Amino acid sequence: MWLATKFGFYSIVQTRENKNEFMVRARAEKDLQNLKNSVLVLKVREIKITKHADYHFRLLVNREELNRLMPFFATEIDYPNFKDKVYKVADQKDKLPYYHEIWETMYRYQRNSV
Repeated sequence: MWLATKFGFYSIVQTRENKNEFMVRARAEKDLQNLKNSVLVLKVREIKITKHADYHFRLLVNREELNRLMPFFATEIDYPNFKDKVYKVADQKDKLPYYHEIWETMYRYQRNSV
């Protein structure tokens, strides 16, 4: 699952070894640090840096922690336009041109799939 939030951009996947363990992955360490600073249950989790992986930065979480993380994202939506919000968040503003590219790519998909 990809999540684009005002805290960062994340990919969340189940680990291959354990169906109750998940990786919250990010392209930028600051994005995972934002989660650790905002979600109490994640404060004790260590950010693992894996330069040979496609996502360099990862937090391993269990199902209970993931179940707390998802409502956190939902309750933190405080904007009518995501890209406008990202523009106003100092440590996320640099992602705005990339979010525009994602928006445009999916818009083209929509147009072509009708």
